[in-house]
Amino acid sequence: MNKQLIEKTYPIIKIEDHNTDNQQKTFFFNIEDDVIKNNINVLPGQFYMLRTKLGQKPISVSHFDGKIIGFTVLKRGNVTADLLDNADVGTYIGLTGPLGNTFDLSENDENILIIGGGVGIAPVYNLAKYALNKTNIKTTALFGSRTASLSAFAQDLPRQTDRFESRFYTDDETGENHGFVTKDLEEIFSKQKFTSVYMCGPEKMMVIAAEQIRKLQPNIRIRISMERYMKCGIGLCGSCVLDDIGLRVCADGPVFDYDVLIKSKEFGKYHRDSHGVIHSF
Repeated sequence: MNKQLIEKTYPIIKIEDHNTDNQQKTFFFNIEDDVIKNNINVLPGQFYMLRTKLGQKPISVSHFDGKIIGFTVLKRGNVTADLLDNADVGTYIGLTGPLGNTFDLSENDENILIIGGGVGIAPVYNLAKYALNKTNIKTTALFGSRTASLSAFAQDLPRQTDRFESRFYTDDETGENHGFVTKDLEEIFSKQKFTSVYMCGPEKMMVIAAEQIRKLQPNIRIRISMERYMKCGIGLCGSCVLDDIGLRVCADGPVFDYDVLIKSKEFGKYHRDSHGVIHSF
């Protein structure tokens, strides 16, 4: 994990909408000066706290090329709505990060499976780009969304090469494949074995996927990126602590081994809101 972090405001240099009817946008910032001056290295799986006048929220990094960083934001609450409705090129946004741990590719990884669902596509898309451009690891990437426009930011990945394959699934019929992102797991595992699986998305989807994968290939390493309500993002407030195992999603995660998460009674079952009230998935 990169221990160096920067808390600073940056102007937005580019915004991509992908025809999502203002429901999702990717915001880009140039952080090159701080990357060089402070030796910052943003790795797949890490996140930033993005701050507007209405507050701050944790947002995973979806794009990073060493200079330009991007955050794909889905409209879900006051802060994200403020970003999507009011921010424009030139608007200054507070960024604190990079925070959290990473997907932590194993030194034994030769053939990996990446699964992303909904806004959880963002961090695993970043991992897929990293695997494609900076490693020789063979990679299969599966992305699922309600409709095709919500995964359009990830459509630049190659569909089929010698060492990389990507597939896109949608709940409606706007995408390449109609159905859940997990629908082809049996077929995929019948053709190859994987060294690791990396996932982010709705928890029920990840529970179903992990259980199915463990039946198809027992004992495979599975790394899961979690989402929980966060106030501070640096491990002080305790709002994102997982019940029973006591780990903080912001500081001990957001990426955890599946074998650790199944010891938490809340994983895949419920989460807590800003007041600590339980909400079932």
